[in-house]
Amino acid sequence: MNRAAALLRPIDWTARWYVDYIHWLRRFELSEIVKSIPRGTRLVEIGGGTGYQAHLLNRQGYSVVSVDIPSTVRSPCMFANVMKYDGRRLPFADNSFDTALSGMVLPCVADSRVLQRELARILRPGGSCIHVVPTHFWGIWRLVFYQLFLLKVVVERLMRREDAPAPHPAPAFAPTASRKAAKALRRCLVPLPVGVRGNTFTEPWFFRPTWWRDHFVCNGWIVIEERPVRFYYTGYRLLGSLLPVSARRRLAHLLGPSGHLFKVVPKANAAKAAGGG
Repeated sequence: MNRAAALLRPIDWTARWYVDYIHWLRRFELSEIVKSIPRGTRLVEIGGGTGYQAHLLNRQGYSVVSVDIPSTVRSPCMFANVMKYDGRRLPFADNSFDTALSGMVLPCVADSRVLQRELARILRPGGSCIHVVPTHFWGIWRLVFYQLFLLKVVVERLMRREDAPAPHPAPAFAPTASRKAAKALRRCLVPLPVGVRGNTFTEPWFFRPTWWRDHFVCNGWIVIEERPVRFYYTGYRLLGSLLPVSARRRLAHLLGPSGHLFKVVPKANAAKAAGGG
C-alpha cells in the first residue's frame, strides 16, 4: 500500500527535472518573442519565475526588470533577480517602461482587469505589451497525453531515476485513507486546470486566440500584432529534447501551435505605436 502511495504521490512542478525542461522551451519561445521587441528596449517581465528569460534578454542587450508573486519566486536556481510584488499593484512609477512582457502567465491571473490597468499605467507613451498565451490546441493535447505522462512518471519512480519528479512536502494534516484514494483517483483520470477560468475540460475554450483577442479589447487595448508561435509541446516532457525544434515546428503545423503571441497597446496610444513601427 505504501509503495502504491509513493508511486502516485503528487508531482513537484518546481523540481529541477521540470524547470530545466521549461527553460528549454522558453529559449525557443524567446527567439520568437524578440522579433517583436526593438533592441535597447526598457522592458518589464511579468511572471519572471526563476529569472531565466530576464537573464537571456539582458544578455541580448535589453534592459529588463522582472517581477513575480512571492509564492512563485521560490526556485533554488535563480538566473536573475526577480522582484516580489503583491499581485495587484506593480511596484513601479507611471510611464516607466517601453514594453511589458508575459509568457504563459495570463491564464493564472485571478483578476486580469487589475493587471491590465497596471500595465497601461507603467507603460510610456507609445509603449506596448507582448503576451504569449496558451492555445486551445495546447489545452486539448494536455488532456489527451495526461495518462501517458502519468505512466512515464510511475515508470521513472519504479526505476528510481534521480530526475524523477520529487514529492511535495508532507501536509500538516493527515487525510483519511479514503480521501487519499479519492485524490489519487482524480489525479489518474484528469489533470488539474492550469489557470483560473473554467475547469479541466472547459479550460481550452478560454485559450482560443479569439477569446484572448476579445479579452484584450474589453480591457482597453488594441491588438496591433498577433501570430502563432510555431512550436508544439504538451508541457509534460514526454520526449523532451529528444524531439528537436525542427520536428516541433512541423508538429505545430499538423497538431496546432502551443502558443500565440499578442502585441497590444492602450487605445489612447494606438496611433502613435502603429506609426512608430
